[in-house]
Amino acid sequence: MPHVYAPHRSHSMQWTWATLAGPDARDFIQRVTSADARNLAVGCGTRGCFLTPQGRLRAYFHLWRYGEDEFGFEFDAGDTGKWRDELFAAIDQFTFGEKMTLTPVTGLECRWIFANTDSELSELLQGLEPGQTRAIDEEIRLCHEGSIDFGRPWVTAWGRPARIEQWAERTVKFNSIDFNTIESWRVAALRPRVDRELTEMTVPLEAGLTDAIAANKGCYPGQEVIEKIVSLGSPAKRLALIAGEGDMPQTAAPLWNVGEPATEVGNLTTVVKDGNGWRALGYVRKNYAKPGLEVRINNAASGKNGTLQKISNYE
Repeated sequence: MPHVYAPHRSHSMQWTWATLAGPDARDFIQRVTSADARNLAVGCGTRGCFLTPQGRLRAYFHLWRYGEDEFGFEFDAGDTGKWRDELFAAIDQFTFGEKMTLTPVTGLECRWIFANTDSELSELLQGLEPGQTRAIDEEIRLCHEGSIDFGRPWVTAWGRPARIEQWAERTVKFNSIDFNTIESWRVAALRPRVDRELTEMTVPLEAGLTDAIAANKGCYPGQEVIEKIVSLGSPAKRLALIAGEGDMPQTAAPLWNVGEPATEVGNLTTVVKDGNGWRALGYVRKNYAKPGLEVRINNAASGKNGTLQKISNYE
């Protein structure tokens, strides 16, 4: 029996699934999102975005092609559900008589499953590789999300509540973990999430979501802005991993450079405890986004300092 980690189900209650099915679904997704649906094989997945014409985020999702003309959008609906609403609104806006149907999936429960290595999941997943999805005999759909989001492999398992509970009890030996641990993994992996690092003002390249921007796939809303940023060399700000000692600073606290002249260089977005200190994610202006840079929180002379540990990639 695999020995893996899973949070309490309440921690993933906003994790959402919607299907888009029909003969025009693949071409539609190819035309209006940053995901390469045309070259996505059945049983495989990729990440993608709906963007505004200014290249800002409307929705961020994991896209799964689970049938010839059947796609699943798997995503975090957010604290208030606004990211679900915006994804549905984007699909509705760009639909002009295509033969396809968008269906919000209800009545299913999602379980998140983590492991330290892929080998710990091999028995459970029956040969499923990162970026692949499969429905198994127990009427459970497994999606292997890979390791990029939390620095360790994780899987989502979808099914009716009674069925997925029976399956989990029979096949998985769970070590319970709390949401703070999951957030610590995410911060260490330098990955954004909605309502924190990802807002309606975010350009995906600022947040390091290069895996959600397919290259050389043709035009889609916001594509010109993305290409211009790449050609110019860097977005205006970059997501950074910052670490410091002592008590945790406040989320959203401004960051200032240490030295003269005093300049506000960014802000924090997520803060987690790390031993006797803290780790955080935050955005830093591109001219200051360099590992090793020391920053001051709130620019208080007696305040906390932190050091930039790592900067997100943008290409």
